Amino acid sequence: PNPHDLAVIDFPRHSASTIALISSKAPDVDSWVQLVGYGDNENFYDAEGALTGSGSGKKRVGTNKVYSYDQDMLLIVGVPGTTKDVMTGTESCSGAGDSGGPLLINSTTLVGVSYGGGIHKETAQDGSTTLNCGSYYVNLSRKENIDFLESVLKYELKMESDPQTAR
Repeated sequence: PNPHDLAVIDFPRHSASTIALISSKAPDVDSWVQLVGYGDNENFYDAEGALTGSGSGKKRVGTNKVYSYDQDMLLIVGVPGTTKDVMTGTESCSGAGDSGGPLLINSTTLVGVSYGGGIHKETAQDGSTTLNCGSYYVNLSRKENIDFLESVLKYELKMESDPQTAR
């Protein structure tokens, strides 16, 4: 994964009702996070073994815990989707089309930006299958990423020093 996969979109002033702070440190392992996106939320293997996806275009807000992180990436591991028209869930992962979407703590503090991930199919000895997903998020607390954002935005970012207690 590329730890610098970031872009900046310039919106007109006052177009956002709220502005999220960016965390100055990565969240702890097992911290609860929120994922937001409009990508696929249903992933299944069809009769030929091809992975299919649907449900894109609907805003989804899911929750999960941080599985691991390093200075570059945050990893979320969970279930790949739902069989119902559900737009929220726990053990959520990002889907195709969610790239660039936020990873938040307490709905207010931005800790990562969706980079990518994938589906892993496990087959048990009894022949049953389980799908798991993993989602990578660019770690925004990485110094090089903060420097990049500040150089593009031309101002110093407002940072949240403790994302675990942000309100």
